[in-house]
Amino acid sequence: RAAAVEILSDIGIYAGDLVGVAASTAELRLLGAELADSHWQVIAVVNAALALTYADRPREAIERLAEIELLESSPSDRAWATYARGEALSGLGEPDAVGAYMSAIELARSVGNPFVVSVSQVSLASEHSRAGAHRQALDTFAESLHAYARHSNYVHAVTSLRNMIEVLVAVGDDHGAVVIGAVTSSDLLRKSYGPEAERVADVLDSVKRRVGPTQFASWVLEADALGVTTTVQFATERIERLAR
Repeated sequence: RAAAVEILSDIGIYAGDLVGVAASTAELRLLGAELADSHWQVIAVVNAALALTYADRPREAIERLAEIELLESSPSDRAWATYARGEALSGLGEPDAVGAYMSAIELARSVGNPFVVSVSQVSLASEHSRAGAHRQALDTFAESLHAYARHSNYVHAVTSLRNMIEVLVAVGDDHGAVVIGAVTSSDLLRKSYGPEAERVADVLDSVKRRVGPTQFASWVLEADALGVTTTVQFATERIERLAR
């Protein structure tokens, strides 16, 4: 039951059902206590904190994370909690978010957990971009995309691609940004929501005004021939080209 409830909380986060996440994580925390299993209690708090951050309530997320004791938790659970703290700090615009993501990556790598490594890398890349370190951001995105492709984790590859859009525009690759934006806005994919969706929409609107509707539309048409798998390859090729 605990495993099933955790999955429901994950689905709620992906779907943007943040009220549902609050209910499922509360139940998961009670189950963790009943089972005397710290893993479920940690993950319950992590998912609750992530939902709060995505609902633009990062201070509450940090308070929620402070409710759990991590000293005896597994490295993977500590990595998840550290990643969630990084997301909340990023939501507050705190530079300490970078250190949190790097710590999460180190913890996850110590036990061979590529999933936490990759999601932390995506967020770290976004932090590099906000700091103006666009080359470093693109290299981190590329590493993350290669890992997602290797593990066939195309659900999270879509998130990585969406976060790349702002960086590509910042380095002058409007073409790549529009193609990736068109693919990742497909009705066949999970919709983005919250600040992420607003940022991407604003960036693409600015590109459309700059290059004109005709050029913009021609780039959007290119996306019709691409799926997520081929878009991951397209994105990594754009990064390699920009490095030359």
